[in-house]
Amino acid sequence: DFGVFVHIGYATRGSRPGAALLHISQIDDDRIQNIHDVLRKGDTVRDARVITVDSTKGEVGLSLRNPRHKRRDLRTVKTGE
Repeated sequence: DFGVFVHIGYATRGSRPGAALLHISQIDDDRIQNIHDVLRKGDTVRDARVITVDSTKGEVGLSLRNPRHKRRDLRTVKTGE
């Protein structure tokens, strides 16, 4: 199992119109062995954020994970930081 498709109420194209993919790696910061232990068909998914939009394919990717900190340019880091 690679994830779940979530109905987003927005017209998308692709393999599942009107749905966005919530990949198993984007559900929790901890590794999930079995997606069915976390989500089941008919569950409501709240607080998901859009992380990818492929306008060519008409696909949307979602995440429930906390946003990562912005990366810093290593050239700006000083010794001891």
